[in-house]
Amino acid sequence: MEGNSRMATRPAPTPILVISCCIVLMLTSMLPAFAQNTRIDSFNRAKKLLTQVFAGHAIEFYCECSHAGSEVDLASCGSEPKKDPDRAKRIEWEHIVPAEAFGQSFPEWREGHPSCVDRKGKSFKGRNCARKMSTQFRYMEADLYNLQPAIGEVNWLRSNYSMEMIPGDKREFGACDIKIENRKIQPRPEIRGDIARTYMYMHWAYPGHGIISRSNQKLFDAWNKEDPVDDWERERARRIEAIQGNRNPFIWGEAPSTSPTTPAVVASDNGAIVGNKRTKVYHRPDCPGATGLTEEPGTLYE
Repeated sequence: MEGNSRMATRPAPTPILVISCCIVLMLTSMLPAFAQNTRIDSFNRAKKLLTQVFAGHAIEFYCECSHAGSEVDLASCGSEPKKDPDRAKRIEWEHIVPAEAFGQSFPEWREGHPSCVDRKGKSFKGRNCARKMSTQFRYMEADLYNLQPAIGEVNWLRSNYSMEMIPGDKREFGACDIKIENRKIQPRPEIRGDIARTYMYMHWAYPGHGIISRSNQKLFDAWNKEDPVDDWERERARRIEAIQGNRNPFIWGEAPSTSPTTPAVVASDNGAIVGNKRTKVYHRPDCPGATGLTEEPGTLYE
């Protein structure tokens, strides 16, 4: 009986997450709250989750058009196509901070990687290589705070251009108050603060990626003051925080930490960690066990 009593009072073992090649991560109920996205590592998954974020708020970002699903009602905001009428009729998910703006900070984007080879044996670099090899890039690409619904044509013409004030009052999209010229974009006044706080968040949450240049810092400071946070921006932030698990302090008027909490390990030197979520067994891609993983009974991290 005494032996059974000791067994009954023995504390439950701490759950563990095992990664092959001698890496063990301990899981506790008190996980750190990271400054950045550490839950969503797929842009495609992010786009699906955004339907939850924008439920009941089917308003396009740049021109304020209403939309039903992916179909834009251009007449609702007076927007007119400039070059591509078909693309102007659909919603696309726009990176406020362009993927290329932070992607260029990754060597896989600039130079490629030995593992970035297509089926024909040809090496590739750029977005696809960064997406394949860097977990950090995938987290940044899928960060919900940086994504807004945009008219497809506007998203295409905006490209990777930086935000700026553009002289004159020339409009090329009908009543839509947006200007895109000379590789610059000027958004309507009502969303300039939203954009500034997005840039500030991305620059703070993902240090070392050069998201805000010195020349743009003053511009975003001014936009942040001129266009204060409104009710929808707060509600959107609440929904994102519930899904993604991290907070944008610039929306809530909080003083952000000068040293934001970031994951100690976001990727192995050989690329992303892969594994099975249900069994909690994970492998670095260079380990023998990585090649035998299947999606059942769990889901792979890629």
